[in-house]
Amino acid sequence: MIFVNSLGQSYPDSSITKNTIRISDRIMGIKKKVSFNKDLIHEVDQLIMDTGCYQAVELLLRFGLLAYAEYEQWRMGKIPYLSDILSTQKETIIPLLDEAGLYVKSLKMTPEPVIMQQWEQNEIHDHLKFCPDNSIFTEYLTRQYFRKNDDDQMDLFFDNQSLVIIRELKRALISRNIRIASQKFQALYDIEPEHEIVMPAKKLLDALINALEEEQVTDPVDEMHYLLSELSPLAKKALAGQERDYMSLFWRRLARYIDDSLYNEFSTKEQAGIHTSFCYQQIPDWQAVINSIEQMPNGMQQPELLARYAIALRKSGQREQYIQAICQYFWQFSNEDYDASVLLKFIAEDSGLKNSWHDFQDLELDEQWGRQHFPCWLLIQTPGISHHIISGKQTPEEFKILHKLILTEIKENRQSITLRKQLKESHAGMLEYYLKLK
Repeated sequence: MIFVNSLGQSYPDSSITKNTIRISDRIMGIKKKVSFNKDLIHEVDQLIMDTGCYQAVELLLRFGLLAYAEYEQWRMGKIPYLSDILSTQKETIIPLLDEAGLYVKSLKMTPEPVIMQQWEQNEIHDHLKFCPDNSIFTEYLTRQYFRKNDDDQMDLFFDNQSLVIIRELKRALISRNIRIASQKFQALYDIEPEHEIVMPAKKLLDALINALEEEQVTDPVDEMHYLLSELSPLAKKALAGQERDYMSLFWRRLARYIDDSLYNEFSTKEQAGIHTSFCYQQIPDWQAVINSIEQMPNGMQQPELLARYAIALRKSGQREQYIQAICQYFWQFSNEDYDASVLLKFIAEDSGLKNSWHDFQDLELDEQWGRQHFPCWLLIQTPGISHHIISGKQTPEEFKILHKLILTEIKENRQSITLRKQLKESHAGMLEYYLKLK
């Protein structure tokens, strides 16, 4: 049996584990010789494992340097050049892509041109333009790198007629080209009707036709269940590594039929969480997540929505607002009666926050101080964040005193005896840790 990924590469199933081990060994060997940014290399490694190749565009999406909503506009042909979107951040983007490029080249990966088709266009030659001639982004955006196949026999499979059709069928589905996808599906069915991808491709094609023809969503709850339990897993399996672009159409469509004012009326387990921000999170369009929660009256009073809001702020690079949202979350939703599952999921999204939380727990401060004082622990560990936090009605008095103390001592560069005394009277243990870490 032959395994074919979404980009048309083919190899026997038995080679997957062998090749993955070879790639992993090669990656570990290179990391020992060359010092690379760990966060960057982690994302590149994950990208290669997920899709079988490295593309600069995908890396920028993962780092939030390219907003998915803008990427969608470019894929729809509404923005002439992708470089137009990136030019304002070139000082950040170019060094990042330079280092990523050095890393993938050190892995001895095979370079090939990148070709992307415009979404929802029926002509197969509607290729998108990355940048104008002589752009500084040209070399980075127009070249992709594939894992080098160590088995020479793999080349024998590339001329297989069905594999070529499958590759083109997948590209058409991802690009939402109904006419071409229908043609390629029929061609595959004619020569190999029992192929394992025939039935999944038929379901994906039918769903695409319904969505593009604007078939109405009569029940948002049922539709969400269908997307999560059926269509999304099917797309992930059939379009491995590229299912996001296919599914974004369906999530945006569902969002148009959800009334966020009814959020609190969805009470059963199956209905919980029905909100447009959830749809945008799946795409992921982080700014749309933020907007939908901000526009909802009392949206910040819902634990699930506030946690999602904080995640979206972090993902979109809005660091100061993210810190404020973290504090707001713990001040509102850290009592013992509250279901901790949302809290734990929220913390797990951020490795830095997770480490601070583990320190907080290891010192048993969650029991001694209470979880609502975790922002105080963050403030003690990283005093610099004090410049970006605003207290409110739900802010504990201890935090207000600690916050004022830190800001005062930073600004005046001397001890504030009066504020230290106030903190000692309010919470002696907190002052002890502040002085110890200071």
